[in-house]
Amino acid sequence: MIGTQVSHYKILEKIGEGGMGEVFLAEDTKLKRQVALKFLPDDLTRDEERKQRFMQEARTAAAIVHPHIAAIHEVDEINGRTFMANPGSSWVEYFKRSLHIKFDFVPLTTDLTSFLADETLVRQCFVTQEPQVAAKNTNFIAYPNGNLASRQYIDKAILEDPTIYPPPQTMARLFTISANDARTQRAMNRLWTRVKTGR
Repeated sequence: MIGTQVSHYKILEKIGEGGMGEVFLAEDTKLKRQVALKFLPDDLTRDEERKQRFMQEARTAAAIVHPHIAAIHEVDEINGRTFMANPGSSWVEYFKRSLHIKFDFVPLTTDLTSFLADETLVRQCFVTQEPQVAAKNTNFIAYPNGNLASRQYIDKAILEDPTIYPPPQTMARLFTISANDARTQRAMNRLWTRVKTGR
């Protein structure tokens, strides 16, 4: 998709991907600004139920007006591909400097210090981790969560879907990566800087 035109957006580069979509850096050719475009994967676009969930996600995020929450600019479908546009540098910079991309919740903070100072928003973050709330999120978007206590409230069909919750034999093969020692981490940082800057 790099270099192609989608509506009035020119795709510049791929930023990341997650279970519910791919994110690209694009230029809004009408307003001459950079935006982040999140595309629903092709297989999900053909699934009307998943498509409606994507639209609901966009409507929910668009209803939130807060100076430290990234905004939703537009949702559209071009040539059978559904996408969401997020204007401004907050999304673009977040995805470009993130190593792990997650789409569990669309609203992303643009200023962590101010976000933490807002008790209402912080309290809302904790609410989403309550077992029943986490289960409702999983049931709604058909995407797993890490809250073990929520499993008793999750729809059986979702729990038994191996593409959402891998079976025990798959889980048994997973492992965590140990942190590097300081010397190795410095070497990796220097190498990564060379890769990113070309110097």
